[in-house]
Amino acid sequence: MSEVRVLGIGIGLFAAVGVVTVAFGSWYTVDQGEVAVVTRNGKVVGVSEAGFHGKAPLVDSVTTLDIREQRTDFENMLIYTADQQPSATTWSVTWKAEPTAAESIYAQFGSVENMANRILGTRFPDRAKATFGGYTASSVVRDRSTLVAAVTKATQEAVAGTGLIVTGVQLINVDYSDAYEQSVEQRMQAEVEVAKLRENAEREKVQAEITVTQAEAKAAATKAAAEADAFAIKARGEAEADAIRARGAALRESPEVVALTTAERWNGALPQTMVPGSTVPFIGVR
Repeated sequence: MSEVRVLGIGIGLFAAVGVVTVAFGSWYTVDQGEVAVVTRNGKVVGVSEAGFHGKAPLVDSVTTLDIREQRTDFENMLIYTADQQPSATTWSVTWKAEPTAAESIYAQFGSVENMANRILGTRFPDRAKATFGGYTASSVVRDRSTLVAAVTKATQEAVAGTGLIVTGVQLINVDYSDAYEQSVEQRMQAEVEVAKLRENAEREKVQAEITVTQAEAKAAATKAAAEADAFAIKARGEAEADAIRARGAALRESPEVVALTTAERWNGALPQTMVPGSTVPFIGVR
């Protein structure tokens, strides 16, 4: 094989590689949830959204930035409460990169991850500690949602204008010292005991009221029964007195009533013994 032919083949292969390189280096795709920063010789010349795009081969470079929502956890962050109780806290922050700030993000940080580390990694702990420190240990538990909302707002204000958007903050866990947790447990037990004593006192009060009510009802019933008996006795006495008065009046007006009564009550038998000289105790018949 002659040198000319070898040279020709080499040139042909080089040309083919160049054609392939140009062909494949002249376009690029951007996935949904990403943006692409296009640089030419190190200078940003454009930002592309999701889709198919063309570029100048060999001289243009493409760097994609993820603009999807992401999450960063801050574990065992030591924070002191307003009453000087140390607490190990765990937080979760959701965030995303602002698509319109892609060029600025690339120019300042090079990547979304670097931006999150430098901005969120420093500003969030500062705002969380400052806000958390305004709450006592007990109010953290009682007003947890209010605390989280305050930390979220403070963090969003701290990162405003940086190209990073904080979409939410969650307080995953708060761990106080063993001594404090024991004191809380003891206080809760004491409150339970006090509540139980109050409940027993209320129950006894109600029972006493029931007993008094029953006694009053029983006394009222006894009084009513006594009054009824007294009324009945009085009525019988008045009736008997009226009968006696009526009977006396009848005897005064008609003495024969005595004889009639005697006759009505006589059983037909004469006395077995009589006092000497006495007469038969009976009125003669006309």
